[in-house]
Amino acid sequence: MVWDLQKMGEMVSTPCSILSEWLVFLEMDSFQEQQPWGTTFYTVKPESHVTLLTEKAKIDLITNPYFGRMLFIDGVLQSTTGDEHMYHQPLIYYAMRNRKQEKVLIVGGAEGATVREVQNRDAECELGVKEIIMVDWDKQLVELMDKEEPWSQGSFDDERLSLYFQDINQYLDEHADECFDTVILDLLDPENEEELEWLIQLVHRCLERTNYITLNAGSNSTYIKKMVSAFSKYPTVASNIIHVPSFQAPWYLISIEKV
Repeated sequence: MVWDLQKMGEMVSTPCSILSEWLVFLEMDSFQEQQPWGTTFYTVKPESHVTLLTEKAKIDLITNPYFGRMLFIDGVLQSTTGDEHMYHQPLIYYAMRNRKQEKVLIVGGAEGATVREVQNRDAECELGVKEIIMVDWDKQLVELMDKEEPWSQGSFDDERLSLYFQDINQYLDEHADECFDTVILDLLDPENEEELEWLIQLVHRCLERTNYITLNAGSNSTYIKKMVSAFSKYPTVASNIIHVPSFQAPWYLISIEKV
């Protein structure tokens, strides 16, 4: 935390209401996130911290004075209400463009913002979406985000939406003949070579069912290059950089077109 000494000195002559706001700020707790580049401490508004241990992960939700509501999975920031639109809107734009499409597959996206932006894009551009399939392996997290948190904004109530709570490879095994107009992979970005290879193989597998796929690729430039190389056999591979303040690094979305 950086102290503004000038403002603190001015508190002597400020009204009691402003002084009270400063005292509340000073009494707030903090939440610690550990990333490869260092440790970040986020101020937590009083009584806003929710912790849930699901069968898949440890979930923390806090409210921060700057970023708003913040979602952490296993201690790593995933999304904030203050800037999530800077991630989700480009993700869906690159995935859907202005193509007519009836069936969309979303993999991940537990907070509901990806579904929300698919619905918004379809409504704005009249893309003709009739069916949205969402596959996420953490049912408890999805239910929490749907009922208690602000990201989804009612998107889970869409009658076109079908939810499946299972591993995506299991879903693809059980729906062997199913194809999609668009596939969106809103999964955790790979943190090691094993996760990277898993993601690459999943992309190849999904491209057996669709001509268009867009994925969250994370911030590791070495992994980005490996992914782009692994997908180079397809006609169009685009690596798009976006900037989301809470992510603290340039972020990559990869789009692939098979036709």
